[in-house]
Amino acid sequence: MNASRCLASTVLAVLIPSVSAVAAETAFYRMRANGATTITSLDRHGVLSWACQDAETPECTVQRSSTLSGGEGWADFTHVDVTNASMSVQVMDPDPVPGMVWIPPGWNRGTNPDNEVDYEISCGGFRMDRTEATWQLWNDVRAWAVTNGYAFDGTGAGKAADHPVQNVSWFDCVRWCNARSEREGLTPCYDLQDWTCDFAANGYRLPTSAEWEYAARGGQIGLRFPWGDLIDHDRDNYFVWVAGKFDYDEGYEGSDVRYATGELPYTNPVEAFPANGYGLFGMAGNVAEWCWDLNEEYFGFRCVRGGYWDAEADVLRCGSEHWVDPVTQEYGWYGFRTVRR
Repeated sequence: MNASRCLASTVLAVLIPSVSAVAAETAFYRMRANGATTITSLDRHGVLSWACQDAETPECTVQRSSTLSGGEGWADFTHVDVTNASMSVQVMDPDPVPGMVWIPPGWNRGTNPDNEVDYEISCGGFRMDRTEATWQLWNDVRAWAVTNGYAFDGTGAGKAADHPVQNVSWFDCVRWCNARSEREGLTPCYDLQDWTCDFAANGYRLPTSAEWEYAARGGQIGLRFPWGDLIDHDRDNYFVWVAGKFDYDEGYEGSDVRYATGELPYTNPVEAFPANGYGLFGMAGNVAEWCWDLNEEYFGFRCVRGGYWDAEADVLRCGSEHWVDPVTQEYGWYGFRTVRR
């Protein structure tokens, strides 16, 4: 946002229960807008409300911090268009789901570095898995599924319980989503005959490409990666063919030496690197993630996002989108994570 914009006159602090329900964290919210803003409430449903003194203010940014120390502790959380003098947005999940985080509604629009292509994404609020589906979780749900009428094309694979599942086709991920939903008493999203999706159902599903990118950016605008504009092996698990090939790639040649052990693939534990602004781990590198979107003009391929352990830095960028045959389940490149209402 423009540096000249006024800081909200009210900063609100709230205690947010953790996913484990054992610990808790304090979160502070503030507003940035063209005109002065005043936060008026945060209700039990996690809806933050504020008033804009300038009725002509076109947009506001909600910022979040875990401390009031100021400085770099504040980060953009979500951006909303202002339609009247009083505004609200849901910034917290009133009924947290273990292993998932709340992605707030709003927009993220900016310019991708490198190709200077403008993008614009708007999303309603939704929950998303904190990590890629692990080998452990895949096996737990799949074991239940095969004893309850589900049939899969493959078994999947994983290097350890806390590594991502890989070698899974798009079709098996969709079947698994329905099984996970049914197992937890939720309404499955997918028709497994015609592969349509009921987005109004409350079960698990693959994110759309737009949802995935919106979440990967973590509230930040126009950044190359979920954490910023530079990449190296301290930030992610990926591959460098030629050091310095990309001016934003500061990594060493080859694979991440910490994970290039044993047999392929060279995946890492799903929480090996820091989370982004929404608390999501692994939104770049490790394994690429299947999304919902279909490209009917390109052989019926499905979208994958985020790059993988054997991909170069350019593939890991937030704005990078690729299309893959949905039956593909080789190479150890493809995994997934789910979203739900």
